[in-house]
Order: sequence, then C-alpha cells, then structure tokens
Amino acid sequence: MIYVLGHNYPQTDVDSIISSIVLADMLNQKGRPAKPVIINPNAINQVSIDIIGRIGGLELPELETFEEVINNKIVLVDHNNPLESYGFCLTNKAPGNISTIKMPILCIDHHADSGYSAKAKVIERVGSTCTLLTEILRNDNIRLSDLLVRALVYGIVCDTKGLKSRKTCQRDRKAINYLYNNYKIRVAINKVIEHVLAFTDILSMDIEQILSNSLKEYDNGNIGMASIEVLNDDYMTRLEEIKERAVHTKYPLYILMILKQHKNETLVYYFDRKYHVFPEVERYEGLISRSQDLVPYVLSKTAKKV
Repeated sequence: MIYVLGHNYPQTDVDSIISSIVLADMLNQKGRPAKPVIINPNAINQVSIDIIGRIGGLELPELETFEEVINNKIVLVDHNNPLESYGFCLTNKAPGNISTIKMPILCIDHHADSGYSAKAKVIERVGSTCTLLTEILRNDNIRLSDLLVRALVYGIVCDTKGLKSRKTCQRDRKAINYLYNNYKIRVAINKVIEHVLAFTDILSMDIEQILSNSLKEYDNGNIGMASIEVLNDDYMTRLEEIKERAVHTKYPLYILMILKQHKNETLVYYFDRKYHVFPEVERYEGLISRSQDLVPYVLSKTAKKV
C-alpha cells in the first residue's frame, strides 16, 4: 500500500487534502494501490472541512497511525520539508517527522525545494499542487471522475486566493481552462471563488480560529505564520482583540497575514518578541504569497539576528 500525505503540521489545507485524494486515485488507476491519509489528528480545520463540503461527496483522508504509515511506501504532496510531515507515534505519544525516517517514493510540490531526498520529485513553482496534478493527468491521458476534477478546481482556487495571489501563474489558469473544457465541472469558476471566500468570515470566528488559520511554523518552531482572507473591512472591529491575543502566542515571532480581496492588498502584522527587526505592520500591493514572498523575506531578516 502507498500512503499519500499532504502536509500535516501544524495544519493541512484544501490544496494539500485534495492533492492527496486525487493522486491516490491516479496511482490506483495505474495499478498501484494507494490511499490518502493524515497522521496528525488535528491537521484538518473547520474551514477546510466546510470548503470541501461544498465540492459534494468527497471523503476526507483517513487518520492513520505513524507506525502504520512508516511501514508502507509514502508519497508526499504539497510539501517537501520533513518538518511538515508530522504525526504522533501512538506507542509513546512522541512527535515524529515521518520524512526523516522514511524516504518518499515520490514528492509533488509547488514550494521551494528544501533539499530533502525522495526517489522521484516533481517540484515546480506554480500556484497550487492541484495545478501540477492537472498537468500530469493531461500529459498521461488519465481520466478522473467529474467529482475529483471539480475538487482540483477548488484546490487551485483556494491556494491562489481566487486566482488573485501573486504566485498565480499562466499555468494555473491553463489548468483551470483544461479542466472546464474537458470535464463537466457543474459549478462556474466565479461560483467556486465565491464558495471558497465565503468561509473566511472573520466576524464569525473566535480569536483562536483566526490566529491559527492556515498556520505554518518555521525556524524550528520559533516562527508561526498564519493567513486569512477578508472580503471587506469588517475585520477592523476585531483588530484590537486580535492584536491583544497575538502578543501571547507561543511563538517568539508570530505573523498574521490579512489578505484583503476587496482592495487587492495584503497587511502583515508582526508580533516580534525575539528578533526585534520587524515593524508592527507592513502593507503590500496585491495578494502576496506566503511561501514565495513572505517566508524568504522573514527568514533572511531573522537569519541575520541569529
């Protein structure tokens, strides 16, 4: 059995979940039994569950034990950094990074290559891992169900912030066009975008949900970086509450990206208790990419203070 894993720590996301489901199906079609799984029981947040619920009929990856997964072949999607392949070794409750124990037979990802080994890699800087899977199924003449193809569309739209993120490229748009031209998606692209953005109502979320939305860790857990999209300026009524709580996260440097869809700009709030090199807030034109824009900038500045 091949277990297909998206990033699991501290959370997964829609692109990662859908990539694992679709790639497992593609492997099964090629006669290689595969299954999408997660190994961190807290990986899937409610926002991802709600968005995937809009796709209709898609089953979430099953939770498997760390021990079970490392005793089988593994494939990584939407990440290539071993710190993001995370689970709990249930025999002793100790955390473990699966990729440091078992070499993946394949890694498909759209982030920068961390240099970790895999028997085969497909790493391309596009907007979404679902884009890469669309290119593979097109080039290999693989035929998916309409449900899985609709899921690919949602994955691309989610990770490119409604095709507005700076990391969105022509390949993402070509992937969307290919899927709509060759399958029955049954949902117009503008409706998909509406469905995805509808679940980022900051007024209905509690503070912990806001601060942990799409959260990722860097620098051995010293940096926590979350992001959330907003459709209007209503978030301002929560801003002081957010800032008051953000000061007290576990991270020496906590960063919150607010992607303002309605104004096509990004605000980045820094809560810096360790490095002391960041302003309280920075504004960027456009919807910046965490992986391609913000992470390299933050890590380059913090590296100088180590």
